[in-house]
Amino acid sequence: MTKISWWKDGKDLKRYATDEIQDDVTTSKLFLTPSSDDNEKVLICRAENPVNADSALEDQWILNVYYAPIVTVTFAASQQNELIREGSDVHLECNIQSNPPATDVRWRFHSKSPSSRPFQGSPSEE
Repeated sequence: MTKISWWKDGKDLKRYATDEIQDDVTTSKLFLTPSSDDNEKVLICRAENPVNADSALEDQWILNVYYAPIVTVTFAASQQNELIREGSDVHLECNIQSNPPATDVRWRFHSKSPSSRPFQGSPSEE
């Protein structure tokens, strides 16, 4: 009897799989709900015959999980420990993790698009 196992990034997924044996054919189905953390992880299906030690075969896929953007806004590295004073420039970074990658980033401040002062590179409220 063929033994089939599923692996994701080196972890056994046997609790998510069901096997069906019909005549001399074994079929295994994996039930997986991927998350953003699974993107680019390796999924492996491995089959082996316990009677023959050198019989193992496997196929693998790199997971391509599409997910909505995860956005964090932080102070720029040069400004992390500074206090914000009224009238001073504030430098922020918008970090976006998504698949597919974000191609359009827009800033909003009090429901308005900020404008940049081109020579100073700092946004100001319209």
